[in-house]
Amino acid sequence: MLAAIHHRGPDANGVQPLTGPGDRAAALGAVRLRIIDLDPKADQPMSNADGDVWTVFNGEIYNFKELRAELEAAGFAFKSASDTECLVHLYRYCDGDIARIASRLRGMFAFAIWDNTAGRLVMARDRLGIKPLYWARTADGLAFCSEQRALAKSGLVSTAPNIAALAGYLAKGVLANNNSVFEHIERLPPGHAITWTGGAPSITEWWRPVCSMRADFSFEERAQTELTSAVTDAVARHLVSDRTLGVFLSSGTDSSAVAALAAQAGAHKTLTVGFPDHASLDEGGVARATAQRLGLDHSEVPVTAADARDALPDVLASFDSPTTDGLNTWLISRAAKQAGLVVVLSGLGGDELLAGYPTFQSVPRLRRGLQLINVAPRSLRRAVANVTKQNARTRPWSRALEGGSGVSGAYHLVRRVFDDSEIASIGFAPPTLFEVPAALNDVDAVTTLELGSYLRDQLLPDSDTTSMAHSIELRVPLLDDRVVATSLAFPSAIRLDGKQMLATAAGLGPRPPKRPFALPMAYWMQSTLQDTVRDALLDNTLAFADVLPEHFRKQVWADFEQGRVHWAKPWSIAMLRLWPQANGFSW
Repeated sequence: MLAAIHHRGPDANGVQPLTGPGDRAAALGAVRLRIIDLDPKADQPMSNADGDVWTVFNGEIYNFKELRAELEAAGFAFKSASDTECLVHLYRYCDGDIARIASRLRGMFAFAIWDNTAGRLVMARDRLGIKPLYWARTADGLAFCSEQRALAKSGLVSTAPNIAALAGYLAKGVLANNNSVFEHIERLPPGHAITWTGGAPSITEWWRPVCSMRADFSFEERAQTELTSAVTDAVARHLVSDRTLGVFLSSGTDSSAVAALAAQAGAHKTLTVGFPDHASLDEGGVARATAQRLGLDHSEVPVTAADARDALPDVLASFDSPTTDGLNTWLISRAAKQAGLVVVLSGLGGDELLAGYPTFQSVPRLRRGLQLINVAPRSLRRAVANVTKQNARTRPWSRALEGGSGVSGAYHLVRRVFDDSEIASIGFAPPTLFEVPAALNDVDAVTTLELGSYLRDQLLPDSDTTSMAHSIELRVPLLDDRVVATSLAFPSAIRLDGKQMLATAAGLGPRPPKRPFALPMAYWMQSTLQDTVRDALLDNTLAFADVLPEHFRKQVWADFEQGRVHWAKPWSIAMLRLWPQANGFSW
């Protein structure tokens, strides 16, 4: 398993077998990318001084200095300067209460702690799921890992594919609702913990995102002051590193704000990926101007269609599960590695927390439209939908006509790849997707949906696996716990102005309309990637040939060639069918 995740920690690795009371025992293993305290004393697995509490840990604890001072004052002795060591002492300090332990941590984390005296294992994952944790029941206990592929290759669990999860994949272009690509492997949800003392494990939720308005934030000046303080503090904490650090910079507000605040705190390197063969999506000029204004050492990495084609086999082999996204982060992470960086800061999360996506406008409009549409008989809606599908301008409304209700339904209609009717046509039941309470107002609802669906299922898993594929630690200061708590306490009207507030916090001034970092996928799929994608759809020897019938795959490709469907449809099927072979699974 450690060999399978070597890329996540090429600097050191270790294994520690441990025997508890009765028949309970553990073997803990870890690979390490040395970032805080480069001394081997900080390597893992790590124990306390008595050797009765052990931990393996993936992530960063950004308040570890405060925690260390508190623990030392309580009498705990440290042997390293790492953040990891806080965990073994915090376990005793909190009497093994996993919810108390996790709630004291400010950062991104997935960790396991073994209590050798009690024969007890506790594991927890951070609030929003920045760091992954997969686990599986075995013949005589459980196994866990940071990547599901490594767990599948351990020999401890079945490698059978999770066919039932494919409906969610077709709907969202990623394994949705915390599903794993393997039938017998589970993904621990964000904000959850596991306790095991033999027998069946106990799973509990210790945190969830809740939009709860603070009364003093009804005054925009007060809200601005708190946001400025929170993001300034978060970026400064995320810059703590004993290795070379830089910032991913695009033309957007989020990355520009992180870069500006990082520059104020002493960072000096930024990196941008550009697309010279597709100028309309090339952000190099704006990013370059931002970096120059901030006095940053800036690098631009051009990526052409040929580069994307040549990199695709390595990209597929780096994905921990099939996904329609991730190529963009893989490309910029490769550039970071080539530039000698080990730690990078990203602006990920600002759009979800501060209402930056178009969904904050389109979903409420669609929800109101659904209230009127659903009055019409279902047969009439289906007939009109069949007509509206034929035109690119009216096609989005065909989804609304065929199904969906409420703000959750409207959100998933907007974020869809394949519709329920298309999924049903090949024999799948409609997938279970993340939903929010109907009582939430539109802004709070979309915020919660973006955090619990797009961010949780796609952006964070893709960012983790593609950055770690290059042994790069990607940090997300806009998802810092204090920033999250502050943003979720804003009234709706103030959160809708959140991106300008972020720009003000970083001293950027008025910001232009959002321009997302996007790859020229439609262009690439009509040129250098065309043969690869077409063959991935039509080749009957590849995975899931029986689950995704040939007539269905042919129709998707024909529709794409004729401009009737978005590129995400053929691309999602191509990634799904190419992924198993690229990762050594014979399905």
